[in-house]
Amino acid sequence: MRIHRYVRNCSSGIAQRSVMKIDGLMRMLVLSISLLSVLFFNACNKEVEPTTIGIKLLSGTGLIAQDTTLKAGDPFVISLEASTEGSFVTNLYIARTFEGGTEVIVDTGIHNATFNYTRSFNKGVHSSETWIFRVKNIEGVWSSTSFTLTNLPGSNYDTVREITPITLGAQQCASNGSFFDVRNNMIYFQADAFNVQDSIELLYYYDPAGDANTISSPNANIDATIYTGASALSNWTNKNESRFYKTTINTAQYDAVVNDSLLIASYDQLNAKRKAKNLQVGDVYSFKTEHGKYGLFKILTVTGAETGTVQFSIKIQQ
Repeated sequence: MRIHRYVRNCSSGIAQRSVMKIDGLMRMLVLSISLLSVLFFNACNKEVEPTTIGIKLLSGTGLIAQDTTLKAGDPFVISLEASTEGSFVTNLYIARTFEGGTEVIVDTGIHNATFNYTRSFNKGVHSSETWIFRVKNIEGVWSSTSFTLTNLPGSNYDTVREITPITLGAQQCASNGSFFDVRNNMIYFQADAFNVQDSIELLYYYDPAGDANTISSPNANIDATIYTGASALSNWTNKNESRFYKTTINTAQYDAVVNDSLLIASYDQLNAKRKAKNLQVGDVYSFKTEHGKYGLFKILTVTGAETGTVQFSIKIQQ
């Protein structure tokens, strides 16, 4: 009987010690889980430092970086630099605001840690316009700067120079050249135009693939089959880029133009293209040349296809 009692007592003690050990292990496990939970919570709630982006307009000879007075239509040059720490600059936005509206001038995507941008613009016709320059990084953080341009006191609009009629031939026309020097009112055939590339700001061709009768700048995306040979545009080293915008100006309004106010006001920088295509009689386009001159042209006649001609009138700043 004593032996059996002893055995039972030993078994009971072992069981109690086992329970105590398991209980201790459970407490340690619960403590470990609690500690991990606290660390995880703190890690998730740790504030992430926001990225920063900066933009600066540069000052220097010929550059505009602060409020200035200019004549309507006057050209000016800006130079800006932008950078973002540990990220990329992804967007550039330039607009001018004035009484009654906002005009977007540039809205483009980029992908650089640092970004430099220099470009010439022209003051609009409004008495006061604020130019806004904004950049954004990949995290969506914006930075901006601005200046205000006001009209030079006592300034008036300038008279325009009219060139009419101008008759250009398409690429296979034997009687009329396709290339036009606006500044000197000279028409050239392809081989001769190759020797005065810096002077050529407009050209005419017929595109059977869809654009049909087209007035274009030399720097447009023109199919290589249009102009061929040694003097083809693909071999030019200087391609001026004029841009064109189809207006709602009618022929009577065009005919009434005597100064450059409408030339400046009707040009849409953001939507202007390197080609004026599918031309029809009566179309009026606003344009701006590589050399900074605003103009309007009105289509008078369109005849034929690859061997045909286009006749038009131009009014352009002096």
